[in-house]
Amino acid sequence: MFREPSENPAFVWLFWAGITILLLVGLSLLWHGLSRKSWLLRPEALRLDPDNPEHLRGREEDVKRLFYAVSTLPLVFLEGESGAGKSALIRAGLIAALNDADPPSMLPVYVNTYTGDWESGIVEQLIFALWRELGEARCTRLGIATRDDLRRQLPLVGSSVPGVAGVERSEPPAFSRQLQPVKADGTLFRRIENELGLIPLLIFDQFDDYQLAYSDRFSRQGRWISAHELAAENSFWWAIRAELERHAIHCLFVTRRDMSGQLEAVRFAEPQVHFLDRIEPAYMGALLAGLVTPDTESSPVISHPNAGWESLKDRLIRDLSAEGLILPIQARVVFDGLAKLPYLNQKAYEREGGTEGLEAAYIESAVRFAAGAAGIAESRVLDTLLQLVDETNPELPKSRTATQGALLEAARTDLETDLPRGERILDALVQKGVIQSRLDEAAENTEPRWSLYHDYLARAVLFAHR
Repeated sequence: MFREPSENPAFVWLFWAGITILLLVGLSLLWHGLSRKSWLLRPEALRLDPDNPEHLRGREEDVKRLFYAVSTLPLVFLEGESGAGKSALIRAGLIAALNDADPPSMLPVYVNTYTGDWESGIVEQLIFALWRELGEARCTRLGIATRDDLRRQLPLVGSSVPGVAGVERSEPPAFSRQLQPVKADGTLFRRIENELGLIPLLIFDQFDDYQLAYSDRFSRQGRWISAHELAAENSFWWAIRAELERHAIHCLFVTRRDMSGQLEAVRFAEPQVHFLDRIEPAYMGALLAGLVTPDTESSPVISHPNAGWESLKDRLIRDLSAEGLILPIQARVVFDGLAKLPYLNQKAYEREGGTEGLEAAYIESAVRFAAGAAGIAESRVLDTLLQLVDETNPELPKSRTATQGALLEAARTDLETDLPRGERILDALVQKGVIQSRLDEAAENTEPRWSLYHDYLARAVLFAHR
């Protein structure tokens, strides 16, 4: 027969105690399971800085080879695909190595902006870069008090003299003859070597920007012009060729691989050509591991890394190296996009859309930040970024420059009554590493121009827009 449950108080107490214990254990397990997720606590730790030598992994041999080349040869070309890290190699690797040499033998003069006239504009950029690199102490030793003093002593300046298409000059343009010092060894470049013990190294980074901006000058009847033609038609390049020939300077030209053919225009001597490849996955994996390693136990970058992050980290490296090597700019964008994930594991990563989703998330995060800073709708910020995307080739979109006025108009910001709001948009996007100023620092009273930080971001902007 079925027996009624005992009414013994002790039994009832034990029964409910057991239920309570089971409930507490279940809640504990549930809480434990939910709490042991890999969370990104410090998103800023994953942001790669192209000017930080600590972030330049796997490039030691490239820096050494380039250091030796520019130190011993008058003309060096560096080429590599867009996003391979050429500018980072120069700024965080080569220039740092040249300045840290004991004793230093080179004066790196870095130019990467090419605004203004194709002749006088680049003169002013070089003057500004040289003034900045020399610094007050060296200028004092050379007897240079102002940038105008420096300008007068360079054999590169004067009024722009238009060349005649197809006509090669055997003589320099008239103004260059007037400004050329009487003694061949008396130029400022030679004085820098004689009085400071440093050979000027003129670094023309992103030189493809200059050639694209003046493509009509560099191409003729379906071919690229020669170095002899360039020197005949542009007094700046005539002077650079002359300084190279008298061994007063060394030059390094940096360009995209698909534009390397146009470097024939500056082949003033037989160059040594260097090619920068993508990064080996092992180096990028080591960099990523270093980025998430906390400085102290009290400031972790990722909570519970074994609860999803470690497997996601391996997956990221595999996906980024799908073609065998890793494109540094893609890694930079994807790492920053990790902040969009609710937690760091493969499921969240897959739901976001993999690497392409993280690229879009990088832009979305910057758009949200800029919209919040300016107090406007995110769509207006995205419309602003679209002004900086060139979709001429839909398969390979790239960055283009736009005036500040055009960007603020796209953001539907009134230039007269609401300029501060528009400036906050741009400042926020700069802070997030999405855009960069193309302001001609060497000139005064010119409207600022802007571009995406890198051509690669054009694709991410379109992903976010779609």
